[in-house]
Amino acid sequence: GRTFLHLPGGILGRVDDMLIVRGINVYPSALADVLHRFPDVAEYRVIVTREGSMDEIALQVECPPTLV
Repeated sequence: GRTFLHLPGGILGRVDDMLIVRGINVYPSALADVLHRFPDVAEYRVIVTREGSMDEIALQVECPPTLV
């Protein structure tokens, strides 16, 4: 799987490029489908990092201040 993947401007090109994080197949398009179900989600980004031999995934979501 890929680590340290950065997609500036969102998901571009092949949206079904699969990431493998801790043995789990993660599809960026599947994450986008879930997040687009929430109308208050303005922007988001997925960050995949490696700590030692383990990949970690973080999802940062931007929403209006009224939701915080």
